[in-house]
Amino acid sequence: MGFSALGLVLSAETLSSVPIPAFLITGQVPSAEFLSVPFILAYFIIVGIRFAFEIPADLRANWVFRCWLDPGQQDARPIARRVLLVFSLPWLALAAFLSVLFFWGWTAALLHAAILTACTVLLVETVLIRFRKIPFTCSYPPFQSHSALIFVAYLFGFLLFTDYLPQLEHWSLLNPWQSIVFAPLLVAALLGIRQYRKQMLDMDKRLIFEAGGTGF
Repeated sequence: MGFSALGLVLSAETLSSVPIPAFLITGQVPSAEFLSVPFILAYFIIVGIRFAFEIPADLRANWVFRCWLDPGQQDARPIARRVLLVFSLPWLALAAFLSVLFFWGWTAALLHAAILTACTVLLVETVLIRFRKIPFTCSYPPFQSHSALIFVAYLFGFLLFTDYLPQLEHWSLLNPWQSIVFAPLLVAALLGIRQYRKQMLDMDKRLIFEAGGTGF
């Protein structure tokens, strides 16, 4: 809830930063500030839920998963992916589509919803790149020497996802054919993540229940 509230506050500040509010909805295509709102909300919802996965509900009960699950199976990431997408993408994509449809028509609305969906899927894959836990069943991750780098990476990801991507989308909507630029970028990023996972050691793919490793 705290992450979602922060996302709403930053979204409101982004919209209020426009000198003349009418510019948000009177241009040829949606402004970058208008386009950034669902990106901001998606980022904070996904990152917030991802952090919530690290909070153990009751460690005394994780013996059930230890006994029933094969540590070598890759069940954790698909479950986490499904949760992140269900709680973020359906309603955000629908709201983004309807808001743009009302002011700018079908073409801009469809492109906006498609770009938001693709970028959100990429964000989910990125935050789960090394995920190998059953949510809420692992002990708290200890502070490690690279924890500061993780924080910087999330900060950089926020700037990239909520500022650069909306500006790139705004540029692409000026000419719908320019939106094709997203295709190679997204495909290259997804292929890079897939290749990285293939190169991971088998020991780094096994389920963990004690956060002494690098499951984050």
